[in-house]
Amino acid sequence: MLMEEQEVKLKVLIFSHRSDIDGMGSIIFSKLAFDNVTYVLCESKTLETEFLKYLEDKSIYDYDFVYITDLTLSNNFAKKIASLKRLKNKVFIFDHHRFTLEDVKEKYNFLTVKIKDIKGLCSGTSLFYDYLVENTYLDKNNKLWFEFKELVRKYDTWEWKTIYNDTMPRDLTYLFLALDADTYIDMMYKKLKEKKIKFKFNKYEKMLIASHEKIVSDKIKYAVDNLYYREFKGVKLVIALAPYDFRNDIADYLRDIGVDASFIAIVSVDYNTISFRTINNDLRANDIAKYFDGRGSDKAAGGKIKREVIEKMLDNLF
Repeated sequence: MLMEEQEVKLKVLIFSHRSDIDGMGSIIFSKLAFDNVTYVLCESKTLETEFLKYLEDKSIYDYDFVYITDLTLSNNFAKKIASLKRLKNKVFIFDHHRFTLEDVKEKYNFLTVKIKDIKGLCSGTSLFYDYLVENTYLDKNNKLWFEFKELVRKYDTWEWKTIYNDTMPRDLTYLFLALDADTYIDMMYKKLKEKKIKFKFNKYEKMLIASHEKIVSDKIKYAVDNLYYREFKGVKLVIALAPYDFRNDIADYLRDIGVDASFIAIVSVDYNTISFRTINNDLRANDIAKYFDGRGSDKAAGGKIKREVIEKMLDNLF
């Protein structure tokens, strides 16, 4: 068993989701587990492009392991990875999105896709953490690391609200959004290296969280004052306009006030995206996101939307 202060002397390349704490969590745990980590932040749509950069210049062969976490995988890309004989037993992929489960037709030893286990709904970080613990790259007895993994999982699956009524996972996201990704990764890495058994925010972190919470409140007020209702494919949508980083907070608020719709659609001009969140549990966000060449999970999904389409949509709404 590896002790927590030891690090395995392996060279690792990891690709993970750039937009949320679930994508960050896998990178943080990889840095805790391995001595030499290169990380690439990307979206599911850009994963293959980023992966091919390392493949084309052959630098990918310099790494002992290549991990892909919290990013959906297409069937064609899975086939391409399977064909790379030199990377056999080096590439490992961990995902919890239904899109990958439905689109990848074959079983691959390098691919772990799981939506739910005995602990509850899975996240990319929780799947990767389990792998690291099972292979003794992380100490399973470290309570601080386990708690951090659970904070990330609870936020990403929304269990922080639906089951646990625990605001700390949400505050962790507020902290991430108050910082840039690299700063957040470095901050959490150092925090998890401390010899503590409980995860707590210090005064500086609490100040950043409070500051972001005020911004969230202002964005929610604007969104609620500018709601629009439309039908799409026979489904009633409530449409809100909001920056991408605030999509989850606004969706959560709209659920709480009981808007008369089955789906929430959040248009974010800053990233040219449309994000879908469910209200009706009988419907799946991933199904409607497919119409926008998007993907995701049952409760949360999204896709890109062209700027001219957004402009036309806004013209029609106003």
